[in-house]
Amino acid sequence: MQDIAHLLESKHPIFWHPASLITTVSSFMPKNIIFYKITQREQKERFICALVSRIVEKGHKLLICTENEEQTKLIDEWLWVLDASSFLPHSRWPCNQRHLYSVFLHCGPAEHFEPRDVLIADPSCDLAYMRQFSIVIDFAEVYDPQRRTDSLKRFQDWRDAGFKPTVRDESPTQEANAT
Repeated sequence: MQDIAHLLESKHPIFWHPASLITTVSSFMPKNIIFYKITQREQKERFICALVSRIVEKGHKLLICTENEEQTKLIDEWLWVLDASSFLPHSRWPCNQRHLYSVFLHCGPAEHFEPRDVLIADPSCDLAYMRQFSIVIDFAEVYDPQRRTDSLKRFQDWRDAGFKPTVRDESPTQEANAT
């Protein structure tokens, strides 16, 4: 978790022109692509929520793209109860009161969203979509042969596009307990 903490400290900014909401070119090039190794399927959503907690602590805005409605509901519940002393304010995208939230959930890649610093990607997010974020978090899901193959392909796609993705070996249980 310390590796991502120092990345988040830097607050890779997305600059806005107040009148026209034009983003700079730097907002379309991820600074960091991080793959977290997930070894147990049942730990993924809790791990995502632990990461969200750390990201929000650093003042970043993020979008969590989920694989399906069931996963969206599970993450929504975990964001309420991950830590007994805190609640992570969040909403589903689209949201009429979007100025109130730093965290949005959306099933699949969200269209027409307000820019976020960080994307927690699901497997359906393509490279062009993910380039809109300063930090992209993806998962090397090694618990399932097909998901492992898909993760390796996404990792290689980033490398082929000239980026240097990294892999973190922390287990989801350790990460969740550390926050």
